[in-house]
Amino acid sequence: LWDESSIEQLCKSKYPSLWGVYRRLKYPIQRVDLAKYVVLDFFGGVYADLDVLPKCHVGEIVGDRPYLFD
Repeated sequence: LWDESSIEQLCKSKYPSLWGVYRRLKYPIQRVDLAKYVVLDFFGGVYADLDVLPKCHVGEIVGDRPYLFD
C-alpha cells in the first residue's frame, strides 16, 4: 500500500520534474490523482475508476499476466 511519504519518495527520485508540480497542488485529491499516474507509469498496470463499465473481461486486457483486484 502506498502512503504519502512513499509517493513523495518515488516522485522525488524517479520523476524529479513532477516533484514541484506535486508539491504545489492545492488539494490532496489532486496529489492522489497525480500519484496514481506516477505509480502506473513506473510499475505498469491498468487503472479504472469505479464509474467505468468495462466492455470486456480484464483478462482480455492483461492477457496471461497475473492481476490483482483490491
